[in-house]
Amino acid sequence: MTKVILSTFAGRFDRMHILLRYAEAALQSGAITEVHLWDFCRKDSDRQTLDAKYPIAFTPGDGCGYGAMQYHIYDRRFRVKTSGDAIITFGEYKLILSQSGINTLYRNNQYVKTFHGIAIGTDLRLTRNGRKVLFTCGGVSHVLKDVDKKTVVQLGSTEDALWDFGSPWKVMKVHPSKHNRHFSEYYRHYYMFHADTYSDTVLLKADDDIVYMELDQLPTFIESCRNSLATANVINNAFQLYKGDFMDQHGYELNDHGSYHELYHDGKVCERLHDDFLKNMNQVDRVGLDKLPIRQQFSINFIGMSSDIFVHFKHIVDEEAYNDECFISIELPTLCGQAVTVVKPFVVSHLSFYTQEHAMDSQRLIQEYSQLLYKI
Repeated sequence: MTKVILSTFAGRFDRMHILLRYAEAALQSGAITEVHLWDFCRKDSDRQTLDAKYPIAFTPGDGCGYGAMQYHIYDRRFRVKTSGDAIITFGEYKLILSQSGINTLYRNNQYVKTFHGIAIGTDLRLTRNGRKVLFTCGGVSHVLKDVDKKTVVQLGSTEDALWDFGSPWKVMKVHPSKHNRHFSEYYRHYYMFHADTYSDTVLLKADDDIVYMELDQLPTFIESCRNSLATANVINNAFQLYKGDFMDQHGYELNDHGSYHELYHDGKVCERLHDDFLKNMNQVDRVGLDKLPIRQQFSINFIGMSSDIFVHFKHIVDEEAYNDECFISIELPTLCGQAVTVVKPFVVSHLSFYTQEHAMDSQRLIQEYSQLLYKI
């Protein structure tokens, strides 16, 4: 069965809650199978919300601990897949699970005991019983005493690791030192795990400030992604997606390079665009598919592709300096020898670029778009 993953760079919860509501509805309908929330949070409060609501599914191989369960431990079953050691820390305890099946428990960095049992790739379980935590591996439980009820469980690994808590919601962790504007760890992940985990996958990438989505046309978009790199029909795209798109139709000025230059740089103009869209949604051209000329740049606010295409993320991984939007919109279609498909029936609205944000009333627009959620 083909996986369909909706991914986003998390995240600003003051606006991302709208995208997450659409994602929840898409999961319920079966249109998508997983949601990957990549932790590029700039605010600690957003990261805390992310960790509190959703389980970790990926830790980078840096040996660091990442907050996975910031709530009481009741009964958690999970698996971990890694080529190195998996590390589970709760309170004073650190549990190191090795490939060899020789696992070691430490308390306050002091050796406690070694126990045997293949843990990597098998069913594991954490259960709370008062101030005790039972860790079950290979059908045998090991007791950890005097664990504070407010313990934060942290997960880590010496090599990249996939953690499976049986949830379609998956937080993908990135070391803070790699929170660069190129988001290279995102692209590296899907390339590195392409051969097995994502060999039959449609990957959707949405900005965290997608504030409107026509869910009934999402299957149409996904079907197009099986055959080519595709973009949604994006309201507030910096470039013209097709002649007569909504921005063009409503008189937003294009420069000689096919860019909505004034719109991109002026928050007030952007605000006016959203008001135009909210009042005139039925005027968007939703008929058929279109093709962008190869090497024509566009904004990658909502795109999708199959694993046959994102295997080329290798070229991003190999580059020390790059612009991911230029790579996706210009270089990737060239590598694949395919034009980008504009799926006109699938309309989404992108709230703002950083160049627009300071001069627009984003919160007013977020409230107005939130009122549309009752329809899903």
